[in-house]
Amino acid sequence: MIKELLFRSEQKWLYQMSAIGFLLGGICCVCLLVQQAGFMFPPELQLHKPTSFCLAFGVFLSTTALIMPLSGLASHSRANFQRLLSIAVYYGYTVEIIQVFRGVDPRFGVGNFYTDILPGILDGVLFIAVIVMYVWLIAQFFLERSYQIHPLLVLGIRYGLLAAIIGFGSGVWMILAGGRLIGEQGNIMTVHFLGFHGLQAAPILAILLSRCPLSLRARLNWLHVSGLLWLMLSAYSIVPTILGRSLFQWSDPWVFPVYVIFVLWGILNMSLFTFYLKHRFVVSR
Repeated sequence: MIKELLFRSEQKWLYQMSAIGFLLGGICCVCLLVQQAGFMFPPELQLHKPTSFCLAFGVFLSTTALIMPLSGLASHSRANFQRLLSIAVYYGYTVEIIQVFRGVDPRFGVGNFYTDILPGILDGVLFIAVIVMYVWLIAQFFLERSYQIHPLLVLGIRYGLLAAIIGFGSGVWMILAGGRLIGEQGNIMTVHFLGFHGLQAAPILAILLSRCPLSLRARLNWLHVSGLLWLMLSAYSIVPTILGRSLFQWSDPWVFPVYVIFVLWGILNMSLFTFYLKHRFVVSR
């Protein structure tokens, strides 16, 4: 199965990039644990950065590989997309790991132009190129040819990709802000996290709905409500972040709506999951 995905599937380039991301993230995680134990690596090295970067890209790329067949794109278009994307991904892996182990910020380095600053500039340019490529990919899922393949799942993917746009936008925001922190406690990475994880949340819900004994209209309506709630959650998280508030301080009046929306989203989907388990138990009996 794994060999088939990595070497024979039409999305093999994406699966290979994803697997390398998980491998590099695992290696960096081991290095981080060694550092925290007080061995080998100086404490000033921010080894959590390449760890989270590589693992996050692994998840993102594997998700892209899974949804790609539903885009309605021809095989050669999918292959070209993967080849172009691989340039940015492999460069990103290389710069992230090498610069961090050198003690240099991979995106906002200072010092020597050629070794510390230029790699970060090129990384930013490639990130913008990736955004352009994904905007093109997102557009394919809003065409009728894609929707006809699997209406419910493609609808979930649409909501996930719209949330991912917020994730990409927060990435540009970090480039313009010169880092992830804003104000006293604002952290753009939380917006980044919420945006990109919509790409997993909405399609997973669509898969669950496809297995529930509900009418197609009921399933589509459920998915619309859940997808809109996640979009609201991702979009509203920008507000307290701009104001320099931490999203982890739930008692803050500007942050509290984030938790209200998240709880509503959680209740909606937990009730669906409970309904699914109950139906499955009854059927199995």
